[in-house]
Amino acid sequence: MTLPQLALVHSTPNSPGARLSRLMMEAHQAAHEQVKTLEDALLTIAYMSAEIAEGGEVYPVGVREICRRLAEESVWRAQTIESIQRQSHDRTRS
Repeated sequence: MTLPQLALVHSTPNSPGARLSRLMMEAHQAAHEQVKTLEDALLTIAYMSAEIAEGGEVYPVGVREICRRLAEESVWRAQTIESIQRQSHDRTRS
């Protein structure tokens, strides 16, 4: 039995495999950008919520209490998302 001759096929810039690699890279970059935008938004929410929570009697008691909790949780959530994103990025690089 004779074995078939195998040869390395080089992908061209327009091959489906090369296009898929580019699209995957773009998708990962877009996902990273969107997660960063979410982190920034959460920190903005935390800042605004803290301002309202410390706003005194200008704001209703219930609103201040919700904002106090929202400020704490938003910072914690942003830090958690950042940590997960960093760990995921580190794993894909190794």
